[in-house]
Amino acid sequence: MGEVVEARQILSAALNDGSFATGPAAASLAATIARTYGSQDEAAPLLRRALEEIIATPFLSAAQAPLAMIESVLSAPEGPVSPGLNARLMAARQHLRPPLQQPVVKIRTLGRPEVSLRGKATKASAALLAALKLGGELDRATLQLQLYPDRSASAAESAVKQDIFRTRKALGADSILSSGPHHNKHYALAPR
Repeated sequence: MGEVVEARQILSAALNDGSFATGPAAASLAATIARTYGSQDEAAPLLRRALEEIIATPFLSAAQAPLAMIESVLSAPEGPVSPGLNARLMAARQHLRPPLQQPVVKIRTLGRPEVSLRGKATKASAALLAALKLGGELDRATLQLQLYPDRSASAAESAVKQDIFRTRKALGADSILSSGPHHNKHYALAPR
């Protein structure tokens, strides 16, 4: 038992002076040492150090394993985690969360028109998106004339409504914004 305490003290001292390890390696070491303690209270300084190392590291994938070890230590059934440790744990989780990907929409109008979202073809209307991109905010009557000049008014209106529905379904409900009363709707691409 005395050997464990002595090893713990040596490793903790090396960790604290900063010469031994930093970043994910330090977080791993601190979490490993913390697991040898009998309670969260005893391990709190090491856990705090490990979480601070995780928050500071740019090496996100390397910090996943130490965070999992810290979470296992903190999930022990001995009571609530201190507010300070909990705040650092939440910050570390946030830091390691991958950034949200913005949708990448490509519109091909030469040849066979096609709209792709992140490289996958969709059923969105390339003509509608191109008209809104080039024309800005357009009313439904203008879209009907631009997209379906050879159709009757009711057929063109129905086709434009269908294009808007399919495009919103493929790219997200907020991809095309609408404003104005029903009989005089205006449409625009959502700013991204």
